[in-house]
Amino acid sequence: MEQPAKKWISPKEYQEVEANSQEKIEYFNGNLRMMAGGTFEHSVLCMDVSAMLFNGLKGKSCMTFNSEMKIEIAQENTYVYPDASVVCGEVEHSEEITGAIGNPTLIVEVISSSSKNSDRGPKFHRYRKLPSLQNYLLIYQDKFAVESSYRHPDSDLWRIDDHEGLDAEFTIQSLDLTIKLSDLYANVKDRIDKMDPPKHPGLYLVEELVAKYGGKD
Repeated sequence: MEQPAKKWISPKEYQEVEANSQEKIEYFNGNLRMMAGGTFEHSVLCMDVSAMLFNGLKGKSCMTFNSEMKIEIAQENTYVYPDASVVCGEVEHSEEITGAIGNPTLIVEVISSSSKNSDRGPKFHRYRKLPSLQNYLLIYQDKFAVESSYRHPDSDLWRIDDHEGLDAEFTIQSLDLTIKLSDLYANVKDRIDKMDPPKHPGLYLVEELVAKYGGKD
């Protein structure tokens, strides 16, 4: 039996749908995706990194936004909610819908080891379409680690650095701001210490096979 064609949703229709929803919804060129709830660690890290950015940028012509601010990626006809963002200079508001901005200097995502491939891949690919974007941060919620990406001036070349351990720190070049991981993770340190270390996805399959068939002595 032939399935009915899926209706393409316009940005204006998307805005109406979200206005009548109790949840945040993201828009991907006509397709909608409801955002899932986060963990305790995710919530704390989102709030703490937003506070650190806000406090660290006082006196500068930059504005910090939390996860309630929607980002417009006009080149992709997409509207998404990063976990935090910063705009330096004048904020450019969307001309298509209300409540979205289009020129972030920094975007932050709080991630888990299991979701990192999406945040490094498709999500980063979309964000790179933003000409204003200079820094992209991935903050892990299940280990003490941050991955920082920096766009070289006047090019589309990105430098990616890994920072791991509570004695590490990272610099957000576009903001001239350095953050210590010990400060960033202070409110979730004890909980992360009690977590099992994140595993490579392939290890789960190996362990399942050993448990099922046994290993050789």
